[in-house]
Amino acid sequence: MIIAAVVVIVLLVFWAISIHNNIIRASNRCDNAWAAIDTQLQRRNDLIPNLVNTVKGYATHESKTFEAVTSARAAVANARTPEEDAGFRHSFQCSDQPVCCC
Repeated sequence: MIIAAVVVIVLLVFWAISIHNNIIRASNRCDNAWAAIDTQLQRRNDLIPNLVNTVKGYATHESKTFEAVTSARAAVANARTPEEDAGFRHSFQCSDQPVCCC
């Protein structure tokens, strides 16, 4: 009878240790998951200044392009003779530009 009681007590101790280890394992997995999330958020946060600089650079390019197109259209609209009109239209044809703005 005492042997049975000792076996039951040993089994209960092993069961309690197993439960404790499972809880610790789940806690470690949770900590690792949160650490991975923090890492991804930090990487995204580090990329934001690069994105802002890219947008600023493109905005500068857009502004220059818009001003050039606006001034060329105004020159064509204000041309008084057909020769001036043809000259302004020829300069408006941006054939040497990588992107055509016509």
